[in-house]
Amino acid sequence: MSDALPEKATEYAVLVWYAPEDQAAWDESGMLGCMDEAYNIDTLEEAMEIYEAATDVFAKEIHHYYQVATHEWESSSNVLLAWDIGDE
Repeated sequence: MSDALPEKATEYAVLVWYAPEDQAAWDESGMLGCMDEAYNIDTLEEAMEIYEAATDVFAKEIHHYYQVATHEWESSSNVLLAWDIGDE
């Protein structure tokens, strides 16, 4: 995954973990650490497609950046959907 941000801030992000960054931290507090993949997307429909396609993962989330029009990359976000392997 590249650390470079795309030129334009997007309204949605899909984050994917194949394993927690630190298993002990996950066991103790549920902290996932840095994600393995991140997809920056303009539409909820496209975000849902990517989220639903990510099936062999440890955890995944969709974030909605609700201030993107005024704050660009500094927008606040809400988690719209979240799933981890413990939810099975």
